[in-house]
Amino acid sequence: MKEIFILRRPGLIVISGTVKEIRDGGLVIEGDHAFPISGPDTVKVNLNVSNDVISNMRIQKGASVIASTTDHFLVEMLQDGGETPDREFSLDAFVLRYNGSFDFDPHGDSAEEHVIAGIIKTAKKLTKTKNNLPIYQVTVGWKRNGAEELRTILYCGPENVTEKARVIFVTGPLKTHNGSPYYEGKNVFDF
Repeated sequence: MKEIFILRRPGLIVISGTVKEIRDGGLVIEGDHAFPISGPDTVKVNLNVSNDVISNMRIQKGASVIASTTDHFLVEMLQDGGETPDREFSLDAFVLRYNGSFDFDPHGDSAEEHVIAGIIKTAKKLTKTKNNLPIYQVTVGWKRNGAEELRTILYCGPENVTEKARVIFVTGPLKTHNGSPYYEGKNVFDF
């Protein structure tokens, strides 16, 4: 399932989805959300974006995008496990990307977090496990200004992560082990 609501911080939300429509001054983005009572359903976000951004990015219908946006009290309720009859929201974009990372400093009760979206370049299942779940060492990459950027993530979870898959990881802060930098993956989503 391609989850639309990736991360919520005070004052902002990170969303991901497929561009279904291009309008003057915005995009219509669709993705899925698992509602606790009614189950999985498609959610639509009317994303306010400047026409310059849309034309500079050459956005087309069917493209997968990720964006940091304004917060919305109903989305906050959904992120906290609540249910709402609304399946359509209007949000303003701060930053819109095809892939890459969003980095958030610690704020209040929220720890440092990163949202990393790209293609899995390497995925290695480690021999160690945690809580009977496999641990993967994953390298996620994307192009930025013509150069490839890579991030190493250690992820423990039931999802099978495979090379060439488009994914979004939510991670904690950057750490090092034996001089090698890595992020600890908290959650992974299809992209």
